[in-house]
Amino acid sequence: MASIIDAPRAPEKNCTIYDPTSVDGQQTAIYVQLVLSLSLGISAFLGFCILRPKWKSLYAARKTHIDAAANLPELPDSFFGWMPVLYRVTEEQVLASAGLDAYVFLSFFKMSMKLFGIMFIMAAAILAPINQHFYYVFDPFGNSTSPPDLPDYSLVEGWHGGWDGTLNLKGSKDPDDELPDTSYLWSYLIFTYVFTGLAIYFMNRQTHRIIQVRQDYLGSQSTITDRTIKLSGIPEELRSEEKITEFLEKLEIGKVESVTLCRDWRKLDDMMDKRVQVVRRLEEAWAVHFGKRQRQSIGPIRTQQSTPAVDVESGSQDHEGDSLLGRNHITSYEQPRPTTRIWYGFLNLQNREVDAIDHYEEQLRRLDDMIKDARKKEYKPTALAFVTLDSIPACQMAVQALLDPTPMQLMARPAPAPSDIVWTNTYLPRSNRMIRSWAITIFILILTIFWLVPVAALAGLVSLCSIRQVLPGLADVLESHDILKALVQTGLPTLVVSLLNLAIPFLYDYLANRQGSISQGDVELSVISKNFYFTFFNVFLVFTVFGAASKFWPVLQESLKDTTKIAYTLAQSISDLSMFYTNFILLQALGLFYLSDFITFRRTFQPLMRFIALRSIRRDSNPEVNIVGEEIGIDRPPGHVRRGSTVDEAREKGMKYVNPSLIVPDLDQQGPRFRA
Repeated sequence: MASIIDAPRAPEKNCTIYDPTSVDGQQTAIYVQLVLSLSLGISAFLGFCILRPKWKSLYAARKTHIDAAANLPELPDSFFGWMPVLYRVTEEQVLASAGLDAYVFLSFFKMSMKLFGIMFIMAAAILAPINQHFYYVFDPFGNSTSPPDLPDYSLVEGWHGGWDGTLNLKGSKDPDDELPDTSYLWSYLIFTYVFTGLAIYFMNRQTHRIIQVRQDYLGSQSTITDRTIKLSGIPEELRSEEKITEFLEKLEIGKVESVTLCRDWRKLDDMMDKRVQVVRRLEEAWAVHFGKRQRQSIGPIRTQQSTPAVDVESGSQDHEGDSLLGRNHITSYEQPRPTTRIWYGFLNLQNREVDAIDHYEEQLRRLDDMIKDARKKEYKPTALAFVTLDSIPACQMAVQALLDPTPMQLMARPAPAPSDIVWTNTYLPRSNRMIRSWAITIFILILTIFWLVPVAALAGLVSLCSIRQVLPGLADVLESHDILKALVQTGLPTLVVSLLNLAIPFLYDYLANRQGSISQGDVELSVISKNFYFTFFNVFLVFTVFGAASKFWPVLQESLKDTTKIAYTLAQSISDLSMFYTNFILLQALGLFYLSDFITFRRTFQPLMRFIALRSIRRDSNPEVNIVGEEIGIDRPPGHVRRGSTVDEAREKGMKYVNPSLIVPDLDQQGPRFRA
C-alpha cells in the first residue's frame, strides 16, 4: 500500500477544530460538568438525609411491611449516623430480608466498586504520570501543542489522508530532527489487556459465587413456582386436566398435584376490564360527591334522623371507614349529587343526565351478574397449561426431559410465579404471539432508523464546526465564552442523552407488553434487550462514529465500500468525544444516580373502595387480596404485582395458578352493604 505523506488538511474557515490534546479547554469543560453534577448529587443526598427520618413509610417501607426485614438493624435518626449501621449490614441479611434478586443486584455494585477502584489506583499511579510527561506527542491535527524546544510532529497523518493506515512520522519542517521515543505507547496496549483481564477475573469470580449462593438459596425453600412447569404445545387429544395428569404420571418422575389448563377466557377478561372501568368511574363520582361536601359548608336538611350503616349479610353494624360511611354519610344534604350524561335511542342520538352514582352502581350490578354467569360456562381449552408437581426434583426432571419428539410440541419450561403471569396472553395462539413479536421487532428496527435523526443532530452539539454550519451566530458567541461553550458542548449533550436513556425504556415497555409474553419477567427481559440495542447502536455507534447528521450518509457510504472505515472513524471519534464520555460518566455517577433514587419512588394510591363499601362489592378480610383484585384490568394487567425475589415463600404462600378473573372478586357471596 502506497505511503501517503501529505500536509495536514486545513481547517474550515472560522471553524476551530477540536483538539483532544488541548488541556485548557478540557479542564474548563470538566470543571463546569463537575460543579453541575456535584450540585445535583449533593442536593439529592442531603435531601435524602433530611427526609429519611421524617418519611419512614417511604424510605423504610420494607422493614414495616415484610417480616423477614424486621431483623435488620434500626437506623438512627441522626443526619449521618445511618451510614455506619448500613455499612455493617451483611450480605446474608440482605439475602434474607430482600431476596435473591436484590442480593445479586447489590453484590454486582459491590463487585464493580472493587474493580473500578483497582483500575483507578493503577491508572492514577502509572498511566497518569505517563500522560503528564508525554502529553505533547499526541497531535493528530498538527496543532502546535508541543513544548517550545521540540519540533511540531503530526504523528497520525492518516486521520486526514487516504485511510491506508500509514503514519507520517516526518511531519516536522526540519528533516534532520530526531523523532522522540514513542515506546511508552506500549503501556496503553498493555494496560488495555490488564484492565480487560481484571474485568474478566472479577466477573468470573462473581458469577461462580452467585451460582453457589443461588443453589443454596433455592435448595432451602420450596414454593409452588419451584414445583410448577409451563407445558406448551399441547395436542388437542391431551387438552384436559385428567389426560395431562395421566400422561405425566406415566413418566414416573413424580405425582401431579394440580393442573391449570388455560382456556379462551377472552370474553370473561373483557367483562372484568369493563368492570374495572365502571368501578373507577364510580370512585370518581364518589370522590366528587365528597369533595363538594368538604368545600361547601351546607347544613343538613331537617328530616328524620339517619340510621347507622348496617351490613345486610351479618346484620351487625359495620365500622369500616367510619369517617366516610358513618352517620354523617347517609344524612341528606342540600348539595346535589354528581350527574353524568347517557346516550340512547337510534344511533345514540338522544341523551339525558342521570345521577352518576346510581348509574354506575347499576352498571356494576349488571356486570357482576354477567360475570357470575360467565364464570359458570365452559371455555375452549388452549395449548398451554401449568402443572404443579409434588417435588422440586420432579419438576426439574420434567423440564429436562424430552416429552415429545415433535418440534414445538409438549415443551416443558419452568413456570413463572402465579402473580407474574399475564393471563390475557395465555390463550393467544403461538402463531399470534410470534407474529406480534416479529412485527414489533421490525417496528423497532424502523424506529431505530428514526432515532438516527435526533441522535445524530444531538451529536452535532459537541462539534463547534457542526454548530457553525447551522447557526454561525451561536458559534461565535460560544467561541467568546468558555463557560457557555462548555455548557453547550458538554453539559447539554450529556443531559439530553441521559434524559433520552431515561425516557426510551417507557416506550419499549409499552411495546414489549404488546408482544404477547406469558409473564412480566419475559416482558422486562425484552425491555432490557431493546434498551441495550438502543443504547449501543443509537447512543454509542451513531453518536460516536457519525458525530453529526451531515457526516452520517458519507461515512455510511464509505463504510460499505471499505469496512475498515468504521474502525478508523471509531478510533478518531472516541478520541474526539473523550470529553463527552467523561462528562457523561460524571453526570451519571455524581448527579443523576443519587437524584433518581431521591425523587423516583412508586406512588401507591389506595383505591376508594378501601374506604367506601359500594352496593355490589363485598370486602375480603385480607386487604392485599382486595387490592390485587381491584387493580386487575386494562391499565394494570394481572401479574403487575411481582414477588420481590426469585423464591419468596412469604409472598407465594397460598397462591395458585388460577386466572384471577375466575375468582376475584368473590361475587357469589356479595350482597348490598351500604346504600347512599
